[in-house]
Amino acid sequence: YNIVDQLFIGNLLGVVGNAATSIIFPVFTLCTALSLMCGVGPSAAMNISLGKGDREGAAKAVGGGFGLMVLCGLILMIPLLVFTEPILMFLGCTETVLPYALPYARIIALSFVFSMVGASGTFLVRADGSPRYALVCVVVSSLSNVGMDALFILVFGWGIAGAAWATLIAEFIGAAMVVHHMRHFRVLSLHRKDFFPDFRLYGKMAAIGAGPAFNFLTQSMVQIIVNNSLKVYGAQSVYGSDICLAAAGVANKVNTLAVAMVVGLTNGLQPISSYNFGRKNYRRVA
Repeated sequence: YNIVDQLFIGNLLGVVGNAATSIIFPVFTLCTALSLMCGVGPSAAMNISLGKGDREGAAKAVGGGFGLMVLCGLILMIPLLVFTEPILMFLGCTETVLPYALPYARIIALSFVFSMVGASGTFLVRADGSPRYALVCVVVSSLSNVGMDALFILVFGWGIAGAAWATLIAEFIGAAMVVHHMRHFRVLSLHRKDFFPDFRLYGKMAAIGAGPAFNFLTQSMVQIIVNNSLKVYGAQSVYGSDICLAAAGVANKVNTLAVAMVVGLTNGLQPISSYNFGRKNYRRVA
C-alpha cells in the first residue's frame, strides 16, 4: 500500500512526496512484523491443534488470533494518533517534509486495526483450507487501493491525504472480507466464547510467531537509523536531506519487493508444516 501511494504521490509532489511516504515506511515495516506474528502464531496453533484432533483448541486459536490482531493494531494506532509529530521527528522527518507527512501519518494510523486483520487474517483463511479466497482478499484490497489512489489523487485532487484515505478504505475492504470468511469457516464451528480475550493465549501465540516477526522488526529499526543518519549527514551534502531520504525510501521499497517473494513462499508452507507437526508426521515437516 505504501509503495503504491509513493508511485502516485512521488510523481505528483516530487521529492517531498517521496520523502513523506518514506518517513512513515518504518511504521509499515513494524506493522508487517506484527502482522506476521499475529498470522503465523494463531494459524500454526490452529493447525497443530487440528493435527492433534483438538477442534476446540483450534477454535480458540482462531478467536484468540483475532483478538491479538485487534490488540496489536490498537497498540500501533493510538501512539501514532496521539504523538504524531514527535514520532515523525523520531523517524527522521525534516521540517520541510513534516507538513506532508503529518496528514498522511494520522490517516494511516486509523487503518492499522484493519491492516492487521486483513493481513494476518489471511493466514487463518489459508489454514482453513481456502488459499484461493485468501489470495482474493489480498488482490481485491490491493487493486482497490490502486483505483482509489487514482481517483482521490488525480481526479479529486486530495494529494497525500487522498493516498492515505485510499489505503484506509482498501485495508477496511480486506479486513471485511476476512471477517466474512470467519463467519463461514469450513473446518471449524466458531462461537462467541472462542473470541473472549485471553491474554495468556495471546502470549503463547505471539511467542510462536515471534521468529518471523523479528526479521521485519530489525528492518524497521535499521530504516529509522538510516533515516536519521540521512537527515543529519544528507543536510551536509550538495543534495540536502530531503532528496537523500526520498532516494533511500525508493531503494527500501525495491528491497521490500524482493523480501516479499521469500516471505510469500514461507507463508504458503506454514499451514502444511504446522498441521503435520501436530500429527507427529515429522518427515513431512522436514
